Amino acid sequence: MIDPPVNLGGNQMEKLRTFAPIISSEEIEQYRHMQTKMLTEDVFCAEDLLEPFSTEEQQYLLSKDYQNRIESLCNRKTDPIRRVFLKENDTVIGFLVYCIYTLEDGKCFILDFYIIPSRRCEGVGSAFFADFKERAFLEGAAYFELNTHCVRALRFWERQGFLQNGADDYGTILLCLPPATEGELTVEQPNDLDDNDCLWQVRKLWNGKRREEKNVAVTDKEMEQFLDEVKCGRLKLVFVRRGYRVIAMRVIENHTVTMEFAEPAFDSQGVRLMLRNVEKSMK
Repeated sequence: MIDPPVNLGGNQMEKLRTFAPIISSEEIEQYRHMQTKMLTEDVFCAEDLLEPFSTEEQQYLLSKDYQNRIESLCNRKTDPIRRVFLKENDTVIGFLVYCIYTLEDGKCFILDFYIIPSRRCEGVGSAFFADFKERAFLEGAAYFELNTHCVRALRFWERQGFLQNGADDYGTILLCLPPATEGELTVEQPNDLDDNDCLWQVRKLWNGKRREEKNVAVTDKEMEQFLDEVKCGRLKLVFVRRGYRVIAMRVIENHTVTMEFAEPAFDSQGVRLMLRNVEKSMK
């Protein structure tokens, strides 16, 4: 269903914003054409915060396999990816791809947000995102997250209130528009990390620390060694959860803190105090 139009101001008959779900085969084909244009003209040639995409990475993102992967995620029963065209009146001027993880903590992850070049620098993107926030809250979102490698995109999202928030499990810069409330915090001291959901969150925090230190992302080999040392007890790992999400961690070796990182969007005195109190109980 297309949302009721929203007046952008000025003439009541002009510039009505709507979010139109991408459903039919014709709409999907139009979306794929715009996505290819976004990748080739914006993403692949704007690698100014990270290493350039490799030829293999570019080929994959433009491949049928990648398209099929997105389609499968759009069709899954739980927390599907959602795609909508951004329209002014009946004219498509962009698209938005997002997923709300209702079974986690209400994170709304924005995969793509695209405005055609001829309509940029007019406040259109900001206006659409303001409307989208209200729509997403009604759909169960509690806060927003995305990643970027582009300075222009980074500046846009910072103007929307997003904070730089470490790096994801691949080392890509994360941005977060945090929830309005702190939420329920718990502290844990796991002896192993067999839970894959927990594992990628810990790796994400470690990559946040690496980025803070201007170092490269954690490798698979480093992660495997780290897990072995936690399991054998040589390293002690403490982390703080906000509901489902691991938002801070501290690594201790021989009663000495060797690493600590809290996501900036969720950092607080309470989080740091919880980490310190657990460390004290271990001495």
